[in-house]
Amino acid sequence: MTGQSASSFAMFSLVKFSTLKPTLAMSASIRPASSTTSWLNAKPVTSEGASHLLRGDLPLVRYWTRIFMSFTVSGIDATVPLEPATPVELPLVEQVAHAMDIFVVAHGSGHHDLGHGRDVDADAQAEEYEADQLALRICRPIGEHDRTPLWNPYLASGSGAVIVLKALEALRRVEHLLVAPMPPVGTHPTADERVARFDSVAAIQPGSFRVLKGFRTAGLGVMEAAGAVLDGYVAAMAEEDRKQLVAMRRALW
Repeated sequence: MTGQSASSFAMFSLVKFSTLKPTLAMSASIRPASSTTSWLNAKPVTSEGASHLLRGDLPLVRYWTRIFMSFTVSGIDATVPLEPATPVELPLVEQVAHAMDIFVVAHGSGHHDLGHGRDVDADAQAEEYEADQLALRICRPIGEHDRTPLWNPYLASGSGAVIVLKALEALRRVEHLLVAPMPPVGTHPTADERVARFDSVAAIQPGSFRVLKGFRTAGLGVMEAAGAVLDGYVAAMAEEDRKQLVAMRRALW
């Protein structure tokens, strides 16, 4: 993310809201019923479970898909009316949004602080991993002291980072299906390769590690399910509709 452009930050803003409601759907599976309930007793979230919940909420799937299609074609989400969070959803929306924002900024700052992008012979993928790890070290203490209302597990665990990376990956797949070139593979590891290294968070604290990894696993399950739903929608699109979208994209870009 060295030299991140303004348009990329606009994309992060879009992705942020488009992924929040799927995450909300899973929150009941990982949030304790009361403050005395242990996070360790929470039901694990799987991609299959997330897919079941998403497919059972067609308005949500349509909304999520329209946002991605709008951004793929036009670069903005202005064609999709905003659906504000309900009062019940709002605290979680704020937590997840904050977690995503802080990771993006910390990752970009990490590249700068670590001096990345100055050596043309440097390993670009290694630099991405390094910036991720620095961002995670920044995010954890902020999340643990974020009183909204108690702490922000999506920030402390790196779950917000998982949501960002998987959402961007899904968006790139849609762009590819609409005859837009995929980005070069050499400079950035895949989202899954990057997320696999997030186990460094609280690695020597078994109790905290299990809880925080649970949040990352939940975020990963939600985003994999949402990506699969989106892929299925695009794959089932009529050829004439796809050609129209491709023509619109070419005219606008």
